[in-house]
Amino acid sequence: MVILLEQHDFGLQFEEKNVHSEETNELVLDGGFPSLKQVSNDGFTVPEINSFGHSFRNYDAESERKKGVEEFYRLQHINQTYDFVKRTREEYKKLDKAEMSIWECCELLNEVVDESDPDLDEPQIQHLLQSAEAIRKDYPDEDWLHLTALIHDLGKILLLPKFGELPQWGCCWRYVSTRLCL
Repeated sequence: MVILLEQHDFGLQFEEKNVHSEETNELVLDGGFPSLKQVSNDGFTVPEINSFGHSFRNYDAESERKKGVEEFYRLQHINQTYDFVKRTREEYKKLDKAEMSIWECCELLNEVVDESDPDLDEPQIQHLLQSAEAIRKDYPDEDWLHLTALIHDLGKILLLPKFGELPQWGCCWRYVSTRLCL
């Protein structure tokens, strides 16, 4: 089976702002730097850098974070076999590790940083809250979606010693962004 994806032609543009504007009510959050933006042929603007001046998913840039992400996926592709997944599901479907509320589970993720995500180096609880808030802002009438965004990574508590201390490659199954064939 072959899947063809449309490739967007992104042109780089600078968006310049006058940070010394006469209008004093203007709030400038760009730190005085020109914002590098990508503009596709269909007019959709994609930011090259975030508000902290960091680039998104720049796989060409060498960094310790990139090396860690590469190592995560290397180990995952070697070790996450059909037998491993089958054993893990058998172990955890018992639901005998703990009983807690969703918020208690979220709080436990304050100790976890996702090694598979090159854009985040903050605790998972921050990611959960940011995801839920972004979805709430974009889809205010879809309360089920807000909850889904909040709980989408709760399984990462399996990384903690009390819950089996699985390796990150062993509990981070990305059905959306990474396709794994077992």
